[in-house]
Amino acid sequence: MTKNHAFKAAIAALLGGAILVGIQGCEPAPAPSTPETGHDHSHEGHDHAKSEAGHSGQPADNSPSSQLHAVMMRPMENMDMSGDVDTDFAALMIPHHQGAIDMAKIELEHGKKEELKKMAQAIFDSQSKEIEVLKKHASVDHTGHAHAAESGSPSMRLHEIMMRPMGDMKTTGDVDRDFAALMIPHHQGAIDMAKIEIAEGKNEELKKMAEAIIESQAKEIEVLKKHIGQ
Repeated sequence: MTKNHAFKAAIAALLGGAILVGIQGCEPAPAPSTPETGHDHSHEGHDHAKSEAGHSGQPADNSPSSQLHAVMMRPMENMDMSGDVDTDFAALMIPHHQGAIDMAKIELEHGKKEELKKMAQAIFDSQSKEIEVLKKHASVDHTGHAHAAESGSPSMRLHEIMMRPMGDMKTTGDVDRDFAALMIPHHQGAIDMAKIEIAEGKNEELKKMAEAIIESQAKEIEVLKKHIGQ
């Protein structure tokens, strides 16, 4: 169906490229300061990542910051809107949550700031549980709704949030700052989707989850803003 192909193409614009999770385990740990020089080699690695960025402003391809960016650009394949708001909310929120989880893993492994690492652990724990609930509702048979996701419909508004362009966001090589900067719009997308579910959805379990998403992620956004100087 032409419209569904357009949906797929649009959503790929938001989340293009797969994260190289296996690379994380292969990266050497930053060297500690030495008595002879007192020089912090972890900072040197940070500068080196910036130098490899060249003119693009992006760090080296295999750096944690680049992996964070890759998560935000990951494609979502075969995402057809059914026209059933509850089903579409669940189906779209699963990969959205998975993106947050994968970003949290990178922060936990490579980040330095305890406040952000604590938040990353909370994101990992809560959103992993929510994915299991969402899976139940994403797999519901929605036969008869295949042509209902039209322009301006709640399902299309959910889809439009997921296709917001993120390609112009530059990472710095500072994992904590990049985690915070990328997670802010990611959380905002979840909040905006949750608002649509609350207003238009019918399933009480999903509406309750949507309320929890708004409450928790709005608070986290305020914390994240501190770490990017806002």
